[in-house]
Amino acid sequence: MLNIEGWQAQSLGDLISLEYGASLSEAIRVDGEYPVYGSNGQIGKHTTFLVRGPGIIVGRKGTVGAVIWSDNSFWPIDTTYYVNLHKNHDLRWCYWQLLSLPIARMDSSTGVPGLNRNDVYKLWLNVPSPSEQSFIAHILDTLDTQIQLTEQLIAKLKQIKIGLLHDLFTQGVDENGDVRDPVAHPEKFKKSALGSIPRVWNVGKFEALANIIDPQPSHRAPAEVVDGEPYVGVGDIREDGSMNFESCRKVSLKAVTKQEQRFSIEAGDIIFGKIGTIGFPQLLPQGIRYALNANTVIIKPKHCPSYVLWLLRSSLIEKQIQVQIHSTSQPAFGIQRIRAMLVPLPDKNEQHRISLILDSHNARITVEESYLVKLKQLKKGLMHDLLTGRVRVTQLIEESEHLDVRSKSVSGCEG
Repeated sequence: MLNIEGWQAQSLGDLISLEYGASLSEAIRVDGEYPVYGSNGQIGKHTTFLVRGPGIIVGRKGTVGAVIWSDNSFWPIDTTYYVNLHKNHDLRWCYWQLLSLPIARMDSSTGVPGLNRNDVYKLWLNVPSPSEQSFIAHILDTLDTQIQLTEQLIAKLKQIKIGLLHDLFTQGVDENGDVRDPVAHPEKFKKSALGSIPRVWNVGKFEALANIIDPQPSHRAPAEVVDGEPYVGVGDIREDGSMNFESCRKVSLKAVTKQEQRFSIEAGDIIFGKIGTIGFPQLLPQGIRYALNANTVIIKPKHCPSYVLWLLRSSLIEKQIQVQIHSTSQPAFGIQRIRAMLVPLPDKNEQHRISLILDSHNARITVEESYLVKLKQLKKGLMHDLLTGRVRVTQLIEESEHLDVRSKSVSGCEG
């Protein structure tokens, strides 16, 4: 533990006590304004409260050591503790401290996980002055709020993307860059096998947009080798679309070379699951040697790879796959079915316009997701640095006190 000027080493038991929650079964709860908390978070509401808020709940049984904040008065049930704060300490600072301490690893039970509060009381930490506690809590609260706002923005952007995928593949984008409106201009639309589509569109088979290749026509998986090349399937694709080559089975270089002799992976090529995990289209990486397994196909777009990729991710394709999957035990969607899927066929310029909108929107999501990762990393680092005293906020306190003095001085002059 660091020796920090102005901070005191104290046990957690000097700062808080953990009080038992009280039983409140679902059968006797009456839905009201006060949240009811269990060890894994809010589990309902009730008309009365046990603890006046704001307050902190700590998981005692089940999710041991979970730390939960409540802005309102609340009822903690008997699988939890609630925090009773001693002296003039900042409650939010205490919340952040509890989050940072290894309470979740203090299970004292051999059966159902349980937390002994006496073990928690023995934890030691450096305690700053109440004013420094408040500044530390304010900084972490501000950062946490930004994280929550960014998460909400990402969720909203993803919902918008779902709407765009529907609208753009049923209404399209005209020469002015506007999404066509079937309500305002019904004359611009016609009925088709895919439902209502722009009058200038055609409907055709998917093979009009792309060539489909079976990477493993023999359907025989090459033998696994210890230090071989990755043998990739859709299950080896991460959520961000990148390949997790470390998790793949490994096959001989000969097996990879055999595929390379039949086809080459080019920019814009797409992997698509045909057995087991159907669909999940992703762009294939280049510059790395690997083989594709027998559960996949390669889709090679003829004109606009981005349009083909987004179309494969749309509900138009998803619905056709769900209707045509012919096995419940081992779902399969072979090459002939992929080739025969009905798809909208705008002209090439409109395909490009649709792609630009979706690419741009997806890039915005990627930027926000990257920013969220950085915020979470910053929060993790600041929690450690501020709560342990490695980084001090004394300068902020001095500036605040200086501003407070000036404010009082100005107020006195005006009086």
